[in-house]
Amino acid sequence: MLTRKVNSHTGDDDFVRVAVGEVNGRFVTTPISRGAGVITSLVRADGIVRIPRFSEGADAGSEVTVHLYRDARDLAQTILAIGSHDLTLDLIAQFLAERSGTRLASANVGSLGGLVALRRGECHLAGSHLLDPETGIYNQSYVRRYLPNEDVVQVTLVGREQGWLVPSGNPKN
Repeated sequence: MLTRKVNSHTGDDDFVRVAVGEVNGRFVTTPISRGAGVITSLVRADGIVRIPRFSEGADAGSEVTVHLYRDARDLAQTILAIGSHDLTLDLIAQFLAERSGTRLASANVGSLGGLVALRRGECHLAGSHLLDPETGIYNQSYVRRYLPNEDVVQVTLVGREQGWLVPSGNPKN
């Protein structure tokens, strides 16, 4: 089952790289980042979905055929993360692969997209960094809003500050 809509140009077959995992007893397929600059998706992909040339894509929830790069038994043991990307996920994936052989596959769709995917049962975990402007607290109000009846555990992996660096003397400095 495809976790989100894939748009495609009519007239050409389109080949979409996907991550695959078994969630709640069914295999789910999620598109991973694509475009000219996303070379790592070649390594991260579990397979390819072919979108036929005379369609405009595939809808979320549709059944698709995946041409797998990996054995289905390995995919059944894959932890599937959908949501906001953080470098910590890459480090955890590397750690798990080296220590246990477990794979962590991730698809970066943004924080809200991850919470929605978790609510729909399309992933094992969702990365999120949503600040509530009223409370100044990350994620909690959004989890209550988007996952009101779900028994979830929130784990803070890292705290960080993000900003811009500008040269000294810059007129905007």
